[in-house]
Amino acid sequence: MTDGRRRVWPRRPSVWRRSAPSRWWPTRSTAYEELEAAVLGAGGGVVRFGQFYGPGTYYETGLPDEPRIHIDTAARRAFEAMDAEGIVLATD
Repeated sequence: MTDGRRRVWPRRPSVWRRSAPSRWWPTRSTAYEELEAAVLGAGGGVVRFGQFYGPGTYYETGLPDEPRIHIDTAARRAFEAMDAEGIVLATD
């Protein structure tokens, strides 16, 4: 993955997983853990979502593996969690 001039993500196969055809995303890594720790340390909340499914997602007709959450439910849960503190797990 590049931004036109340089590689944005490190080239380490151990931190990549295939999430959908032609898309590669980094798996949970130290960067995510550090960001979550900073948010939680400031008294904020972190929302962890399952895989999205439903209209406008990669899984429009089928269900992805668990953990998963319908896109409409995810929107509601994100709104409800706006004032939450700690970690909120949003799955079906």
